[in-house]
Amino acid sequence: MPCAVGRLSWRTGTRTAYNSAWKKWTGWCSEREADPFQAPIELVADYLATLFQDGKEFSTINGARSAISALHEHIDGLPVGQHPIVKRVLAGVFNERTPQPRYTETWDVETVLQYLAGLGDNSILSDGNLTHKLAMLLALTTASRASEIQGLNLEHMVDCDSHIKFTLAKLTKTRKVGEKPDTVTLHEYEDKRLDVVECTRAYIRRTYSWRTTSDRHQLLLGIIEPHKPVCTSTISGWLKLVLKAAGIDTEVFKGHSTRAASTSKAKAKGLSVADVMSMANWKRAN
Repeated sequence: MPCAVGRLSWRTGTRTAYNSAWKKWTGWCSEREADPFQAPIELVADYLATLFQDGKEFSTINGARSAISALHEHIDGLPVGQHPIVKRVLAGVFNERTPQPRYTETWDVETVLQYLAGLGDNSILSDGNLTHKLAMLLALTTASRASEIQGLNLEHMVDCDSHIKFTLAKLTKTRKVGEKPDTVTLHEYEDKRLDVVECTRAYIRRTYSWRTTSDRHQLLLGIIEPHKPVCTSTISGWLKLVLKAAGIDTEVFKGHSTRAASTSKAKAKGLSVADVMSMANWKRAN
């Protein structure tokens, strides 16, 4: 079982997922008067099989396996998740309930760009529309995750006339131990209505009076007073609002779909797979 310091190696999202999965496992063990830290391997397999019978998807069952394996004592010298019995259960779940991609198609970036261009000059936009526009332009031009957009900070920004460069001091999803911080670079665009550099500058000017305290260095701030730094879910919500306003079906496509849409468009325009992977900060081509 990992010590407290060892658990710090888990990212925030991992800790949250593990805590939820572990709570369910311990409840199941309690009903059977079993020790969740030292349960027989057959009981672990039974629990995972029960999740399958309850209709849970492969990702949920695999997440439960990972959480149990992280905290359970080794069995036969192996982490529980790597035990042959557990691996067979997961293989069966995978075969019967193979994970499917969230999207089998994507939306046309041009539709959203036309909507943004139709909003008019940045100077006449409301605080809400300017904020939403900037969030969407950041998502489309950088293929960044909402968490990476949230990490853009004025203290780590350099404005170089033709482009703006942010260094992501905040830990990102794909950054590994020993790697340098990721960077996000915004480039000028000939159509000023869709120029992310100009929109960023306009937003910073607009929000200057909002940045009265030391915790207001995050680029994107809340639209409503007291204009606090926003969380990832808020940015995803803004992206979804723009998609809906542009006529995209938000019952199907959520804020995160901007990554698939923008990179698909880039590939169609001739950008290489290697460049697309670099832009979107993906480690594998698939």
